[in-house]
Amino acid sequence: FTDHVIIYKYKDYDTYNNLLKCKSEALIKRKEYEGKLEILFGLEISEAFSNPKFEEEILNIKDLDVVLCSLHDNMPIESLGFNSYIRKNDFTKISNDKIKQILLIYYGILKDTAKKSDYDVLAHITYPFRYINCRDKVGFDVFEIKNDIEEILSTVIKRDKALELNTSMSDADFFMPSEEILTLYKKLGGEKVTLGSDA
Repeated sequence: FTDHVIIYKYKDYDTYNNLLKCKSEALIKRKEYEGKLEILFGLEISEAFSNPKFEEEILNIKDLDVVLCSLHDNMPIESLGFNSYIRKNDFTKISNDKIKQILLIYYGILKDTAKKSDYDVLAHITYPFRYINCRDKVGFDVFEIKNDIEEILSTVIKRDKALELNTSMSDADFFMPSEEILTLYKKLGGEKVTLGSDA
């Protein structure tokens, strides 16, 4: 059992109590299937930068088997004239220079998150490309921001964390991250990879 915890929306969804309920259900199922199936309980924290205090409160929940950390939305890019929700931007109408600006902001936050947040797995690190390249077919070269990607991968390795290979867009033959980035991860010494499908 895992659930998304969107830190900047925690008040809207009564997040803490809903997680306790989810945990309770997972523990019931764990007992029910004992000896037949291993039931684990975890969560995916996103946008941890928006409220570190609440992130800490969530992580104090006992019996968490795995914590994923990710970055989706709530980006400080409105000043550039874009929607703070990555997915709500039409990248076919945005120049490559502006896309790179958005990505540098996104990856600046993700670098900080990778270094400071408490997690086991860093999830779908190429999330913006789901919309830039998979949906909008822009064809932006991820290696234009190779230094940022490499720094994030090195942090994951240094902290002995794992990298998620997200297959939620596999029907479109799109994986997060791509084979090229996984190859770079391995070249840098990365060994820990998890599979996630957002199913």
